[in-house]
Amino acid sequence: MLIMLPPNSPARSFPFVALALLLGFSTWVQAAPQDLTTANLASLNTLKNYNLGPTGMRGWMLSDPHNTAGELGTMTAGSWQLLVVAVGSGTPASGIMASNDVILGLSTGAGTPVTAWTYSATNDVRKSLGWAIGAAEAGDGKLNIKRWRAGVTTDVTLQLGLTNAAYSATAPYDCPKSAIILSNACNIIANESIAT
Repeated sequence: MLIMLPPNSPARSFPFVALALLLGFSTWVQAAPQDLTTANLASLNTLKNYNLGPTGMRGWMLSDPHNTAGELGTMTAGSWQLLVVAVGSGTPASGIMASNDVILGLSTGAGTPVTAWTYSATNDVRKSLGWAIGAAEAGDGKLNIKRWRAGVTTDVTLQLGLTNAAYSATAPYDCPKSAIILSNACNIIANESIAT
């Protein structure tokens, strides 16, 4: 049985009210995560972190706007800043980056200015970092970072180990860059001491 409502019936507006509420709720859900430059970094649980490629750093991100406990450091949606949790000695980041530095943006190439990332619900700083590393290694190897440290924001440059090395269309097969990465990894593993 079909019930017809009069044209001016308040019940006719219910679907539009429900839609407005849902749209408002989705906006609330996608609010920006906490800004790491204003966070109490010591209170964050950064145990779930990532190797940041050939930079020599490990990093962590907060991406859920409603969880500041740090358990979601492995999430990606909406991640827009990277917290450095460790820097290896003798790596490109050694002496330039340190624990509790926050990476706010990246660019590649000598003298290229760095624009800070802005929040978006679809950001994934791990992908941004990976693309920037690939672009730097295909060029002069310079990875420019907008670094926040204890209230001061500075642009710094890391010199990555590979230059003029782009992946071939068939990577990892028939790819000189892939062969170099594999060889370097094998040398590192071969020189690691094994605890007994």
